[in-house]
Amino acid sequence: EKVAVKKCTNAFDDVVDGKRILREIRLMRHFFHENVASIREMLPPPGPDFTDIYIVMDLMDTDLHRVLHSTQPLTDAHYQYFV
Repeated sequence: EKVAVKKCTNAFDDVVDGKRILREIRLMRHFFHENVASIREMLPPPGPDFTDIYIVMDLMDTDLHRVLHSTQPLTDAHYQYFV
């Protein structure tokens, strides 16, 4: 089964970035929906002094950024699929 691995580099260099990553992880662990990527697991760090976080999640067909910036107009069928 194919999965996506998200690498969050230098996760602790900036407090705001660290909070965003934590918020994303907490939200993704909370939601269970076929149209929302969910976390499969988080890879353990290699040691106590780590800077990167690896999140293993479901592989989705596309992402919201591509959908929103696509030149293709959205139809009612698209809206129903998203909701």
